[in-house]
Amino acid sequence: MTAVTSSGRFLLLLAIVAVSTVAAVAPTASAREDPLTYVSLGDSYISGPLVLPHDRTHVPEDCGQSVRNHPHLAAAALGLDLVDVSCGSAKIEDLYAPQTGLPAGGTNAAQFDALGPDVDIVSLGISGNDVGFVGFALDCVRLVGPPSEEPCTPDDAGPEDEMSRDIAATAPLLAQAIRDIRRLAPNAEIFFINYPTALPDDGVGCWPYLPILDEDMPYLVEKYKEMNAMVASVAAAEGVTLVDIYTPSIGHDACQIPAIAWVNGMVVVPPSYPAHPNEFGLAASGDVLAAALSAHLDSLDETDATEGSSADPTEGATPTPGVEPAAASATPASLPATGPSFRPEWALMVLFVGLWLRRRLRAG
Repeated sequence: MTAVTSSGRFLLLLAIVAVSTVAAVAPTASAREDPLTYVSLGDSYISGPLVLPHDRTHVPEDCGQSVRNHPHLAAAALGLDLVDVSCGSAKIEDLYAPQTGLPAGGTNAAQFDALGPDVDIVSLGISGNDVGFVGFALDCVRLVGPPSEEPCTPDDAGPEDEMSRDIAATAPLLAQAIRDIRRLAPNAEIFFINYPTALPDDGVGCWPYLPILDEDMPYLVEKYKEMNAMVASVAAAEGVTLVDIYTPSIGHDACQIPAIAWVNGMVVVPPSYPAHPNEFGLAASGDVLAAALSAHLDSLDETDATEGSSADPTEGATPTPGVEPAAASATPASLPATGPSFRPEWALMVLFVGLWLRRRLRAG
């Protein structure tokens, strides 16, 4: 019997990880006699470009809205009537006015057009394009590496640099957008979705796999966290629920191998737009979002039951100190699994990437 080499074991492990990771149960809608209306607003980190197929129900094809993004998965799991108008490259201004200049020439209507007094739930995930973070990170790509290429970290890097100023300038725009959602959809519960862990949380780089120089990675991670902190601060100040998908995504950044990474870097396996969530990231975020929405629906059911009963409304109440609804378990027993269905072609794609990496390492 031929001995299995260490590289062969590594490739076999990749295949097993790929198969085991995607072998999840497809979402199944829970029955609600009167489905609530759920409107999803946001940019490409919500829409999920190139995670096919795209949904053109409410937006043009070139918005890149995946039928497997986290609003779609959460709505399917909870039996909500979804109106998803999220669109790639959207800025806060595109909530108010039509978004033009899409890749194929399409125009997405103002996202706020989907709001109204009949809307029950609104989720929002936006501000990264206003800050310009992805564009700045892509400007930091260094394919050749040192000593031929210089770092991208600015000389004035710190709490008062240009990126920090852009983050601070975006905060009041975001706060006003939340107030306008409340005005346009006065009966809706509002949820704000932050950004997942795109770069290593510890700031340790992985050049050339993710071609950002090791000396630039700490700065980019610091600014990414600063952007998410701004989002959390605005959400708290405006009294809306923050859906934290950053924390559960730690360890699934773009430096990880396929089937472990939830955000792709230059290696887009499984397919997604570079520097954006892949289907694993969207599925995991769908679980977190569904848990937050489920907690809200449970509170509505409890309120309805209380109003329809003459019993003491405080009877049997056992609140848990310090636990917010969005911090509930990502997979409560009553919530169907929302992971991607099994597709063996991802295992083959992982194997091809592994073979390519092995060849590159041997050549180097």
